Amino acid sequence: MSHKDHPSYSKDWNERAFLGLKLWKKVKKVLQENDVELPKTTRRPDVRLVLKNNTDQTIYFLNPGEHSITNQDEVDIAHMEKIEPGEAAMAMLKGDTLEEQMANAQALVEKFDLLNNGLSEDLIANLSDGSVSSHLKEMYGPSDYDQQANDIVDLNWEHNDGSFSEITKVGSDLCTYGARSQRQSTVMRTTVRFSMQCEGKTPEAFDCEGMCVEISEDYKTKKESSRPQAPTAAREIYGKHYDTIPVVQLSPEGLVESIDLKDGSPIIRRTSNVARIIESLRTGRLNSGMARVSATSRLN
Repeated sequence: MSHKDHPSYSKDWNERAFLGLKLWKKVKKVLQENDVELPKTTRRPDVRLVLKNNTDQTIYFLNPGEHSITNQDEVDIAHMEKIEPGEAAMAMLKGDTLEEQMANAQALVEKFDLLNNGLSEDLIANLSDGSVSSHLKEMYGPSDYDQQANDIVDLNWEHNDGSFSEITKVGSDLCTYGARSQRQSTVMRTTVRFSMQCEGKTPEAFDCEGMCVEISEDYKTKKESSRPQAPTAAREIYGKHYDTIPVVQLSPEGLVESIDLKDGSPIIRRTSNVARIIESLRTGRLNSGMARVSATSRLN
């Protein structure tokens, strides 16, 4: 089978790219065969701004993160966020770091006096203005204010390099902002077994960290989706927990060769077809094709 026909490869111009969800299905199958689950990894929370509608009017607005609507001057009300009196809207802030996100939240709070006004008409009227859009990534709703405000916590996040980010919750009866409580993420770090052999020399394996793949599930449809994360980005996202991300070793063809759950349990190693045939001939029975080896054992 050529790589063009292999189910783990995409078929477009970038045909040698692995397909995230297809690889995830293979990993899940191996895990199920061994009656184990992929451990979750603690993910860095983002900063959120929670705003209560303290008016006696229903507030409509278009989520600034909605990019599917080209003409925002002619938006049907059905496509807009609808926040009834007493309900809350949640805002995601721009910024690559917690400090940048917190600074953007603070800028909006001060500009529109959100601690006293909550979800104000003044803020809504300026959503598309540069003074707001430069700070705000998305705003959506509705939700219960107290529930969302209680999900904002004080945070002391340890980065992968050992440094810390300290975020302190700020809030009133109408506005609360700070870091969300920490979340658990389904993520695996994939590595591919490649070697380089020069004339008369022993083959040497490529030394690289591979690519992280995060799996998400839509809370309504339960449909899964995958997202690639380069190691540099993943170290920022998972902080000190990066080193606990399960590692999946793939063959160049995209087959699962081993899974290291990074929880102290033995590495799950998938034996080759040849090894399975030899074992079945030796024992007179069909081998399951899966074996566990010590985490300290050398993997070929």
